Amino acid sequence: APKAFDPKILDYAVSIGKPLTIGELLTFSGDTATNNAFDGPVLIVTGEHDIPFCGGDCYQGVSNGSSIPAQAQQFFTNTTISSVVIPDSGHALNLEYSHPSTYQHVNDFFNGILAQR
Repeated sequence: APKAFDPKILDYAVSIGKPLTIGELLTFSGDTATNNAFDGPVLIVTGEHDIPFCGGDCYQGVSNGSSIPAQAQQFFTNTTISSVVIPDSGHALNLEYSHPSTYQHVNDFFNGILAQR
């Protein structure tokens, strides 16, 4: 997201960038989730201003007006979904000033799973 990261980190990330994986490309269609019976917990984390996944507004960024986390519910029918939209951030959450919040949400999710075992 604009002003949500140090421009030097973006220059560095672009300089070492690699091609996308097939798995990452499949997330755009939801095919992977629809065609499996995964029943473990799912966490969806996205930046508020993620352009590739929701056109810059992840609260209302898909064509039918529902949020990205709400849209994902249709693909993960055999499980419980937790979701978080990280405020004032974009697509590359690892590069954003908000990365501590992102990692905290992910770690809390995993710690919650471990606590249930």
